[in-house]
Amino acid sequence: MALFDVISHDNVGDCKYILERDPSLVHSVGWHGMTPLHRAATRGNLEILQILLEFGANVNALNGFGETPLHFACQTASLKFVGILVNKGADIKVIDNGGRSSVHHAARSGSVWKIHYFVTLGLDLHKRDSRGQTVLHIAAECGHIDLIQYCLRNKRFDPGITDNSMMTPLHFAVQSKNRQCAWLVESSSHKSLVLLPDIHGSTPVDYAAKGNTMDHRWLQTHLKYWNASRFAGYRPKPWLPWLLLLMSPSLLICLIVYCVKEYSYVGWPLAIVLFATFYAWAFTSHRIRHVSGFPNPAFAGLFFGVILQSLVCYTVDLAPRLWPELFWNTIALFVFVILLWEIKKLYSDPGRLKTSRLKDDGQPYTIIDIANGLLSSDDFCTDCEIVTQPFTKHCKLCNHCVVAIDHHCLFLMWCVALNNHRHFVMFMIQVLASQCLFIRASSTYLYSLVQLNGKYPTSFREAMGQEVYISSLFLLNCFGFFWVLMLTIFQFKVVSEGATTFYTPEGSQKYSMSMREMFSFGRVAFLHRLRNFFLFLIGDYSFYKNKQWEQSV
Repeated sequence: MALFDVISHDNVGDCKYILERDPSLVHSVGWHGMTPLHRAATRGNLEILQILLEFGANVNALNGFGETPLHFACQTASLKFVGILVNKGADIKVIDNGGRSSVHHAARSGSVWKIHYFVTLGLDLHKRDSRGQTVLHIAAECGHIDLIQYCLRNKRFDPGITDNSMMTPLHFAVQSKNRQCAWLVESSSHKSLVLLPDIHGSTPVDYAAKGNTMDHRWLQTHLKYWNASRFAGYRPKPWLPWLLLLMSPSLLICLIVYCVKEYSYVGWPLAIVLFATFYAWAFTSHRIRHVSGFPNPAFAGLFFGVILQSLVCYTVDLAPRLWPELFWNTIALFVFVILLWEIKKLYSDPGRLKTSRLKDDGQPYTIIDIANGLLSSDDFCTDCEIVTQPFTKHCKLCNHCVVAIDHHCLFLMWCVALNNHRHFVMFMIQVLASQCLFIRASSTYLYSLVQLNGKYPTSFREAMGQEVYISSLFLLNCFGFFWVLMLTIFQFKVVSEGATTFYTPEGSQKYSMSMREMFSFGRVAFLHRLRNFFLFLIGDYSFYKNKQWEQSV
């Protein structure tokens, strides 16, 4: 049993020493038919695996439950460990005494890498065990979110698939009181699974009612709501809270204007309270407060809400009152047209990666190459199911792999990356110009209201109090101008260094940055920065082009 002990403690040196003294111990059998290779598979130590294989360990040895070392590795070891066993002759089609294949054991670990690997090797993803359970049932029972998404992607599974007890994955998700798993299964089904009974006549709602935890009570309430929210064949989606968050900034502006105008003495304090409440409700998370985790549209609602209201105010209110201002109106029209053009370019493909990286022979890399150790498992995106190329990041909000990402802009709800980074910077410059035009027009109009004969309003401040809506947009554009200016300066910094917000000039990833680092310009001479920035704007200089040039050299 000494060999089993040293394997359990990952003692590589002692393991090799014991086998050199008595090589036959590699075939020893412990409790329940466990071999040293079974034990090594539970530990996942690659060095011990290589030693056992060198001494002739049987990769297809069965324990008392009909399980092979590969079955154990599927649950606890790495994909590379599994790949070594398969390359050494491990039979991926062995079924244990419970009718479970390698995919069932891999499902216990929740590893999308291993599941996709076995599917690529030809194993049946839909195979059932002796209880009639599939990979999707196991993933729902164990709460493996990524694996559930993999199973439901591309219609690999019907969300309503049942086992021998007529239990759907939703039954298992509710039993394990996993809210997100339950939502994924129910929202992916074309028909409601909430009231489907199992062989005992119990529905998912019944299982939720039997539980005594807060999660069970939450599920009981929301399962009924999801079922009731289906109409005309549509699946439950949080469109109402999403639209409310999108529209709420514009509604808040109107509410603040009303409070300030109607309640002059308490209007501004009330406006501050309203804004603070709204900020705590809408601006403290990148995702909405819903189990679906949809991207939060409140940031985009604020940004585009202010822009649209400023545009309408300028066109309908300010321009007619300041007429004729042919020069400024012509400039405003020109900026508006350019702004629309930049928005169109900005919302084009940011640089999404849709195919796997290619080898030198032109063939794409696959998950098999990952298992064989040619690339790291981090190079395989489990969401896009491709082998990514260098300088590629999966954006969780967009749910796409993008090349040379700068950042995901919450105010645009869009990624800024290889193809649209230049248009993003140009867009910010256009926004600055638009804000300047509105600030000029609104301040000119407010000054025109000031009376020099002592009548009200006698000052710019009183004029602002008279035109509350214009004044509110004036202040918002002033704050917005400062904010966008800071972002533009920061973009000038990173672009002129040959970097992005996410990547350093050397190509390493950045996950945080201090304010001092954000606005430190000592790294590159200013004239050199201006040259790089100009080349960037005309499309001849960027982080990704620099990296491509370095790799070619």
